[in-house]
Order: sequence, then structure tokens, then C-alpha cells
Amino acid sequence: MTMADISFTETGETKQTAEYSLKTPPQSIEAEQSVLGGLMLENQRWDDVAEIVSEQDFSSRPHRSIFSAMRSLVANQFPIDLITLAEHIENEGEGKLDSLGGFAYLAELSKKGKRIKWLILPLHESETDRHLIGLSG
Repeated sequence: MTMADISFTETGETKQTAEYSLKTPPQSIEAEQSVLGGLMLENQRWDDVAEIVSEQDFSSRPHRSIFSAMRSLVANQFPIDLITLAEHIENEGEGKLDSLGGFAYLAELSKKGKRIKWLILPLHESETDRHLIGLSG
């Protein structure tokens, strides 16, 4: 491909870049990680988060599973912490914890728990945008 073959959109993006951004669903892995980590650090925030966020709000399949496990812990009146979460996920099935990134990934999430209050709405809005894109495409 030569420079003569590259065309640009009105915003100055190459058509390839613009096309890629249209095909990429809205997501924020960092926001997802922060919300999950924040819940491990601040269990008292569960009701605030669960009122707005559901499993479908997470673009990452492992994050959906982790959030679902957290929901199950709360429903059974267990704390959401690194140990109980890891044990709960491991008890769901052989290799389940490893398929979600393992204990090390959960530990990493617990370090990222910041600004949870400010991230739950953008996380939910990203899922709404993905849903609308799915309907239109």
C-alpha cells in the first residue's frame, strides 16, 4: 500500500482506523477491573453497584463471571474478599479459577479498586452502547 492508496475521513483518521473504531464495541477493561477490585476492598458498596451494574455490563467474559461469583457470595451472606472469592470460583468447577486468570489475577484486581463510585455509570453506559450497536449491526 502506498501513500496514494490511503484515504482519510473528515476527522483526519485513515479510513482503516475509522472502520476499526466502528467495529470495536465500547468497553473499558480498566473500569471493569477497578469496579471488581473496589468491591473486594469495599464490600459495603455492593448495593450501590448492583443497583446499576449487572453481569452484562462487563465486556470481558471473565469479568462477568467474577461479578456473578460476587453476587452469589453476597446472596449467601459471605464477604467479597480475595480468599472467599477465589474459593467460591474454584468450587464452581475444575479449572474455573484458572480460566478466569487464577488467584494472581484476582489479587491484581484487588489492587486496582479505586474510584468505584465514579466508574459504575460509565461501565453501565458502555454496555448500553454495545447493545445499541448490536441492534443496528
